[in-house]
Amino acid sequence: MRVSAKTIQILLTIIATILAIAALKATSAITIPLAFAFFIAVLVHPLQRWLNRYVPHWLSLVIVMLVLAGVVGLAIGALLLSAEIVERDISYTIPVLRLV
Repeated sequence: MRVSAKTIQILLTIIATILAIAALKATSAITIPLAFAFFIAVLVHPLQRWLNRYVPHWLSLVIVMLVLAGVVGLAIGALLLSAEIVERDISYTIPVLRLV
């Protein structure tokens, strides 16, 4: 029985995909933070490139880091505010549900 080259190529692609997924799963403690860092770097690169035209390189780095810190601070503040609202609503809702 002869197996065609197309079938071998498809099987090798499936095997390579399975092995790549297994490798990513095994190294997820490293690959997930690296992927997140790469995503952030890609997002802020246009801002830093634009700032490099008008201010020195070191100052553009400082400005970008401060902007990132501000965005992270806003996100954490929004999460904390949401948690307080949910906690207040749950503490009101649970006694009402026990009466039903």
